Parts: sequence; structure tokens; C-alpha cells
Amino acid sequence: MVKHVHAAQEARGSSQVSLFGGEDRGGDFALAKVDAWSEMERLKKEMEAIGFHLSGHPIEAYGQAPERLGVTRIADIARKLGAAGDKRVVIAGILVAVQNRTTSKGTPMAFLSLSDPSGQVEITAFSEVLSQARDLLSVGQALYVSASAQMLNEMLRLTANRVDALDRMAATVSPGLRIVVDNPEPLPRLRKMLTESGRGKGRVDLVLKLGGGDREAILRLRDSYALGAELRSRLRAEPGILDVAEV
Repeated sequence: MVKHVHAAQEARGSSQVSLFGGEDRGGDFALAKVDAWSEMERLKKEMEAIGFHLSGHPIEAYGQAPERLGVTRIADIARKLGAAGDKRVVIAGILVAVQNRTTSKGTPMAFLSLSDPSGQVEITAFSEVLSQARDLLSVGQALYVSASAQMLNEMLRLTANRVDALDRMAATVSPGLRIVVDNPEPLPRLRKMLTESGRGKGRVDLVLKLGGGDREAILRLRDSYALGAELRSRLRAEPGILDVAEV
């Protein structure tokens, strides 16, 4: 039996056959070089692939902006209401589902499902709010929602009074970013990303580490930018940028 195998190999010469058919000619192969996903891109891909965020939550990329905007975590809404009856709350979350309906009067309404790192909640939106926010209501959008909250028979009821893009609202309270590099290589890409983000209220301090990190030079950029969560996520994933922090 062994002799027959050796004979067959000799007949084929030096080439070999792979397990899945075809000749295995050996040699190395190279994978295409692609840019690393930013944190926001990775979380979006997770949602698309498995239906939920696995390694984190997109709202976390907004840093302290939700707190500055007076946002209440979804898990804390019922406790905050207590026995006080109707209240207004502000919620920041990712839109995970939209169910369009019609009221008994024939006007449009919708149930918006929002999630944040603490949980998920459903918010009712009626025609006036929907007409103002229709362009924002795509799954995956980060939303800022001001809502009336009420406990009815131990069930939380939320009705939207205003829906806005969280990126736009966060830009109004973001004081700025501190971006640290140790060489000039990433600066052209940094400039391109800031320019593409557009003008805003956020200041940028560029910190260049010198002498192996023992010293540093701090440059405040002349222009102010819209420092949204997507931009910050891309900056953190950029090779050569050591740190990105709110200031």
C-alpha cells in the first residue's frame, strides 16, 4: 500500500494537491492592507451582523456630552419619576427600531425603540414630532429625545416632545479635544479629518511629545470644529495618534 502511494506521488512530480482540489503551488500570499475600523464602525458592524452591540455601546463614544446635556439613563427613568407623576426627561440613545402606526384620527404616529448602555425603552412620537424629525429616524441613528414621562399601572410611558440628532446637540456642549502625537506623520490625516468634520464650537489642543516623551509642545489650533463622536472614534483608531481626550 505504501509503495502505491509513493508511486503516485512520483508520477505527479513535485507538485501537490490541496485538500480542496487544485494544485498547491506553495509560496506566501499577502492579505490586502485595509484601515482599522473605528470604535463606532465596529459597533455598527456588530449590530448589522448579530442584532446587538457586543463590545460596547455607541453612546459611550460621546464621553461627557450626555451628562452635560442633562440626559437620564434609561435604567434610571422610572426611579427618577418616583411618585411625582408626569415629568420631562431627556434621553440619549441609538435608534434600534421604528414601528409606524396611524392614530384613530388617521394621523401618523410611531413607536421609537432607543437603547443606551443601561437598557432599552420605547417612546411614542406623534405627527408633529415625526414631521420635524423624519429625516433622523433611521435605525442606527444617535438621537437626543426630550420626552414626557409617566408611570401608569407601574408601566413607564414616554411621549416625545422633541427629537434631534445627538451629534448636533453634543457639539453644542463639547469644550474641546486634546490630541497627542509623538511624530508629525499623522498630522496630514488629522487635518483632513478635522476639515471634513466642519466648523463648530470645539477647540483642539495638539500635543506633540518630544525627547522620548519627557517634554511636550502644546499647540492650540486656530479654528474650532464640530467634534462629534464619530470623529473622536476615528481619531482614536488613527495610527500615530497616542491619545484623544476631552478637555
